[in-house]
Amino acid sequence: MILALIAGMRTARADPPPARRARVEAALSNISTLVRPGQDALATVWDGNKYIQCRRMPDITLRCEAAGAVMQSSLARVLVPERVARLAALGWRLDNSFGNYVQSFPADMPVGEIADRLMQALAEGYDANLAGLEVLTDWIHSEKCSPRNGPSQNLAGMINDSPAMARYALHACRYAPGADDAPDAEIASASELIKLYGGTVTGEVQRLRVNNRRRVFFALETGAGYVQCESSQRSFTARRNRPTAGRRSHAS
Repeated sequence: MILALIAGMRTARADPPPARRARVEAALSNISTLVRPGQDALATVWDGNKYIQCRRMPDITLRCEAAGAVMQSSLARVLVPERVARLAALGWRLDNSFGNYVQSFPADMPVGEIADRLMQALAEGYDANLAGLEVLTDWIHSEKCSPRNGPSQNLAGMINDSPAMARYALHACRYAPGADDAPDAEIASASELIKLYGGTVTGEVQRLRVNNRRRVFFALETGAGYVQCESSQRSFTARRNRPTAGRRSHAS
């Protein structure tokens, strides 16, 4: 019975609802047909920090990038060798510029087929929840090195010119990790985590309660992961992983 339940869960994760697939196909069709002079068209599909972003190139091909662990260290737990090998088998290759996995699709390939390939990569390479995928299209000013979400932010490495992300954006044609980008030492237990960060979190929660009529937040990142909270008149809310609201590494 347990094995049957697990198998059912895997099938549900691998087979997205038709409406979700239709949204992905519509987004790809949108950026393939709507041309804005001087702008690059982008379609992004994501589940949490697991994403694929496609950009229409001047020759009308679609160049797609799948999230890597170089700029987003939390994905190292996801992109284990077996999953990287699966991505390679599906045609994705590591791009050393930003540590993402890339693949280009010809202009004459039906967008429905491309949508299927993207969702297959997310399912098999990232174990993404296809039923919960979010989809976005955008057009940004065309330039040689487009701004990207900076290291360790939500959807790190993704092209994004949102004003909300400008302070943390990476403006470069490639990314070279530095000492400051290395993850914290691994936390061995919950008690160790509380010992290291308990006082800070307590003080930050108090600050959110005092300022519950203002839009303030705090973020805590450790070697075990991160959490970000925002004040609200009713309660504290966790920020969703969206391209326009990246995770901060400090309080405000």
